[in-house]
Amino acid sequence: MKKLKIRIDNHMTLRERIVETIRNAIVNGQLAPGARIAEPELAEKFGISRTPIREAFRQLESEGFITWVPRKGPSSPPCRRGTSPTSTT
Repeated sequence: MKKLKIRIDNHMTLRERIVETIRNAIVNGQLAPGARIAEPELAEKFGISRTPIREAFRQLESEGFITWVPRKGPSSPPCRRGTSPTSTT
């Protein structure tokens, strides 16, 4: 029997794709430091429910890519140009 070649490295969950998209937008400067990130707008943009967006926000917050302000929601953290929120320098 011939072995099947399966590329597993490209498989990403919906939450992972959203996390990657938002993280890249923050790192590349598409989201300005301190900019609010609207959950309903992202859900509409991706054509999905808000649940995977919330899951992505929790992960991004734990990684330091967004900050969560009570009763205001998530925003990209203010940081110096050229640094990522997770850098140690």
